[in-house]
Amino acid sequence: MFNDSKYTTWYYLIISRAQSRPKESNKYYERHHIIPRSLGGSNQLENLVWLTAREHYLCHLLLIKMTTGKLKSKMYYAFIRMSSNSSGERYTSKSFGFFKDTYAIIVRGENHHNYGRSMSPEAIEKRSASVRGKPKRKHSEESRRARSENHPRTPMTEEHKERLREIAKQPRSEEHKRKIAAAMKGKGKGIPKSEETRAKMSAAKRAPKCSL
Repeated sequence: MFNDSKYTTWYYLIISRAQSRPKESNKYYERHHIIPRSLGGSNQLENLVWLTAREHYLCHLLLIKMTTGKLKSKMYYAFIRMSSNSSGERYTSKSFGFFKDTYAIIVRGENHHNYGRSMSPEAIEKRSASVRGKPKRKHSEESRRARSENHPRTPMTEEHKERLREIAKQPRSEEHKRKIAAAMKGKGKGIPKSEETRAKMSAAKRAPKCSL
């Protein structure tokens, strides 16, 4: 799927660096599919990574260099969609990252347009009534077949699995461990769990671990 070039190497270096660091609560990140959905990639955790806005831009630019034929056309389309605004003006990686990061800071906390607002019971009921009873959209068999043919699922290649194994084996520094501990501090504590949830968690721990 991806060619054996310096662009592929750079791409996986960015992915590796992003996977080996903890997310910081005061920074803006975007979710990225390592194998793009349009190329058959899945929503499974091993195919997802959190990137900064600039990293996300660069990865989509590299994907164009890493593919050929119809796959390259799809990557061009994805890149143009994310790198242009509604007026058709193009961003550079620096300006893209700057605008995304700045906007995330501007709308955070008290600056968000819905900060401190709460919906009245009447408004909640009105919203519920507006969607209650609406039939769910159903696709015909022909429509489903067309969607399936346009977006075939591509299984992960052995090369891709091997790259992920190498990333997972990389040792973590003490500073990296401290950052992970700080980021996870207090998460999940004080949340009551039902007996059913406890049983599922216990069974999951006892289950054999699957390798990539």
